[in-house]
Amino acid sequence: MADEETGKIDGGLQASIVAKAKKKAGEGMVIFPIPDEPRVKIVIDEQEGHEGHQPVKLGINGHVLVIKRGHEVEIPESFINLLKELKYTVYGKDDAGNDTERDVPRFAWRKVA
Repeated sequence: MADEETGKIDGGLQASIVAKAKKKAGEGMVIFPIPDEPRVKIVIDEQEGHEGHQPVKLGINGHVLVIKRGHEVEIPESFINLLKELKYTVYGKDDAGNDTERDVPRFAWRKVA
């Protein structure tokens, strides 16, 4: 039950919600309660570098997902939108020696049918 004064959920109910969400999401993800919305099956691939094999942590308005790379998981559509927006800028030179910049996706991920 939720505490009427604070609105917080008691530990037992919270654990139950998390357990159901984990079962629904799959073994590759730790999920904290998120409002119901359409879900999309994805895989976030491993990448080069130290962080390329680390779990991916995503958060929206206090709702957090920790996604293990290389595992098929179902995540809320709002997190797909976040993944699409996460980019970083790569700077370099073109063949003529001019400075260039381009935005590339932060994570290599793909939808699973």
